[in-house]
Amino acid sequence: MCDRRGILTMRLALALVVAPSVLTAQGEDPLGNVRRSTTRAYAEWREAREAWQADSLRRATLRVLGQFGGATVRSDSTSIAESVARDLGAELELLRDDLRLVLGPLADSMLARSSVSVLYDPPDARWYRYYAAGASARLDLDGSMSSRYFSERTLGARGRVRDWLDAAARDAVLKRHEATLRRWPGGAPSFRPWTDEERAIVYRGLRLSRSPVAQACHDGAFAACRVALAMLPADADTVSLWYDPALQRVQIAERGRDTIAQPMLAPLHRACVQRGDDQTCRDMFLGAGVRAPLSQLARAELLRLALVAGGPQAFGRLAALDSVGVAEALERISGVPADSLIATLHAQILQGRPTSSAPAPDDLLLAGAWIVLAMLAVSRRRIAP
Repeated sequence: MCDRRGILTMRLALALVVAPSVLTAQGEDPLGNVRRSTTRAYAEWREAREAWQADSLRRATLRVLGQFGGATVRSDSTSIAESVARDLGAELELLRDDLRLVLGPLADSMLARSSVSVLYDPPDARWYRYYAAGASARLDLDGSMSSRYFSERTLGARGRVRDWLDAAARDAVLKRHEATLRRWPGGAPSFRPWTDEERAIVYRGLRLSRSPVAQACHDGAFAACRVALAMLPADADTVSLWYDPALQRVQIAERGRDTIAQPMLAPLHRACVQRGDDQTCRDMFLGAGVRAPLSQLARAELLRLALVAGGPQAFGRLAALDSVGVAEALERISGVPADSLIATLHAQILQGRPTSSAPAPDDLLLAGAWIVLAMLAVSRRRIAP
């Protein structure tokens, strides 16, 4: 009988071999979404990796270190695994505090059904051989499974550890409340305020968007911000409200060099740009990928603001809502007007505006000193016989 680890290793290799052939097949559908195939190949590889790590944990003898943030944390007897487990436990305590603000009582019940298991990775089984000694952690956050390898370098970047826990928490919430959250905001709410980097990303996306509503929202028109945030009826043509047919045609024309070079796309390009076929323009525009003026990151933050304003029972009210508009739903769960929430979000977005890049006075003084020294050196060389 083949060893189970050998079978799992073969599945890993097969997933990596299949990926290039899947990408090659995408040429048959010029308007297809290439991400579908890359995601499928990655999912197969990830499934095999998850199975390998789960098998390793089943074989190991783990002991309970305690309850951290309500979740059970286990590790093997090695000092590295125990150190990783305790660091993760400290992050789980912080995660619980943020979850309580957004989810209310649901946070404690969700973490009570969660656990973290940490296992030392010996050098010959390590996925990333160039890392220092580390351990693999498997997180079961209310049924949402996730694994990650932690080295001493990874644990030094605490933001990356917390990002992993936040992503698992969003997956868990989305799985249990998908019907409520899938249409808007398109994912789970944020569980903590934006970082400076996230704020800058949202601002840059809004400022660089070609959509007219993006510029109007930036200038403070909250009605335009509602459109940019997709706070629209379910039957609304969101894409056309973001980018009218004329603007869609302009952007297709700007991509003309790459499009005309592909024989299968050239007729579509001519139909859109030369003959003015709006439907063809729309198909090509959607096929190339539509960038929202305000991304899902902004929508998730707006929902977080509403839930925090509404208090501990706000998420329960959200889950109990029937089919209502987005603005009305935000007002019901928060108890404040939707435009007030948008105003708060708008102020946060503007905080992501880049600061002046003018050099500091000390830098100017240092640069001036170097220029003087360089000029003296040149003058001495000219005077020397």
